[in-house]
Amino acid sequence: MNIDKKEKLLKKWLKAAKFTAFNSWFVIIVLFLYGVVSPGMHLSLTGNGAGFALLVLIAILVSFVPFLISVNYKKKQTLREIEDGSIYIIPPHKLVEPIESALIEFNIKTKFKGDINILVAKRDPTVNAMVVSDKTKNYLLLSLGFFSFFKSNPNLALAILAHEYSHIFRGDSRRWVGLSIASTFSKKWWLPIASVLMVIAILTLRGGMVAFFNFALAFFVSSVIISFFIPIHRKGNEVAADLGAMLLTSSEDLINALEAIGIDSNGHTDVFNPSKEWRIKKIRTLTLRHSYL
Repeated sequence: MNIDKKEKLLKKWLKAAKFTAFNSWFVIIVLFLYGVVSPGMHLSLTGNGAGFALLVLIAILVSFVPFLISVNYKKKQTLREIEDGSIYIIPPHKLVEPIESALIEFNIKTKFKGDINILVAKRDPTVNAMVVSDKTKNYLLLSLGFFSFFKSNPNLALAILAHEYSHIFRGDSRRWVGLSIASTFSKKWWLPIASVLMVIAILTLRGGMVAFFNFALAFFVSSVIISFFIPIHRKGNEVAADLGAMLLTSSEDLINALEAIGIDSNGHTDVFNPSKEWRIKKIRTLTLRHSYL
């Protein structure tokens, strides 16, 4: 089955999973409201809250299915955009050859195993570079503007490329799609649901629903931890890749590159991506600690 067919199939599964998840929460809400109105139903359904907690757990697990499908769907969509040439194309050899030569000359490319395919976004005049990987292939995606930037600032461009190669070497590029979707899922769904359940658990605690309260508390705490862990983990990835770029080029070149291309010049675009200012501060801190950088 090719990528296009897999993408269409995953899209259908995603719709079905979202519909199932929505209906599972609808059933939970109806049962809870009926339990509040009918004391008899309330006791038979929940007891000390363990039964209700089990129903909520099932709804949470069902809701997790669309997240898993979304990760696979986004991966297939990205790979299709790469392979069908709608957004990214193989750049002319005359554009790639100087970059390839510089990567070899500065011993950047030889540090990494496996093939890395260079592609260009044909309608992107900005200066940008990113990496995407699947199980067997690594893609270095460059904007059209990056080639002009490389021509006028080769050392700064190499610092950016060394950063991206470090991501591939560390395996970050294989996890980015899942982490970005997890970040959005956590902020928009996971934490709000956990907060509502926590409020309900507090309100029903006097009614003897101790088991449900314990469950809601555990779910709320884990949701908060996950929500904070994802951006912290992402920042750690950026620091590690910056460190790799500093070892292969220099901290001065990397800082000048970040300032020149203006990544996140307005600060955080979201909690998933660390700002340019934050990264430069970290690079300078690392430079002070390690003089060889």
